[in-house]
Amino acid sequence: MLGGAIAWVDCDIHAVHDGGDHHIVVGAVRELAVTRDHPPLLFFRGAYGGPGADPA
Repeated sequence: MLGGAIAWVDCDIHAVHDGGDHHIVVGAVRELAVTRDHPPLLFFRGAYGGPGADPA
């Protein structure tokens, strides 16, 4: 787990699919937690922001 992460998910690998130049990994969730309250970081129209941010 990464230090300072807002949340984490522990998974068992269920399947791995070829995605061309990468792999798509499907996990079966074993455990998860949110370690601190923080709004999500969103990426929209080429920029980062949060809920309620001006999309312009």
